[in-house]
Amino acid sequence: MNIIWKFLITQDRRKKFSKMNNYIIIGIIIAFIVGVTAIFVLSPYNEQDELSNIEQEEVNLQALVDTGLSYFNGDQPLSNQGIPCSDCHSLTAMGISGVNIGPDLSVAFLKPPNWFQDIPDFKGDKELLTNYLNGSEPSSVTMRLVLQDKPLTASEIEALVELLIHTSSQE
Repeated sequence: MNIIWKFLITQDRRKKFSKMNNYIIIGIIIAFIVGVTAIFVLSPYNEQDELSNIEQEEVNLQALVDTGLSYFNGDQPLSNQGIPCSDCHSLTAMGISGVNIGPDLSVAFLKPPNWFQDIPDFKGDKELLTNYLNGSEPSSVTMRLVLQDKPLTASEIEALVELLIHTSSQE
């Protein structure tokens, strides 16, 4: 009887292990299906979010360009009561004809200016253009004098730089 009892217990354990193995295999299959589903179904949402972020950046850049244009024209006064850019400069690429005391800035960001010896060649260098509008070196004597007592704020400079980058790409 003892041998039969051991045999039955072993058979019962085998069935339990067999059932456990089946559950483990089913669990692995379910995890695989969920993983594959997550990769192929959820990926478009990530791409969509990325596109949304890009669109938001474009909207923000366009808002900066619009703000820069309002500073350039004088539609929005500069914080330190400086004169608007259009009092001296033109942006013919945007249809703005200033007084032309200073050069047309339509392509100033991308093409080497040949106006005066003391104006740097920006050639797409955003930092150099930002420094120029800060009144720091390199800068023209005229712009240093204009900005000396009524400097542009960081947000005004950012908007004007984005305007000049945008304008340079229009021609």
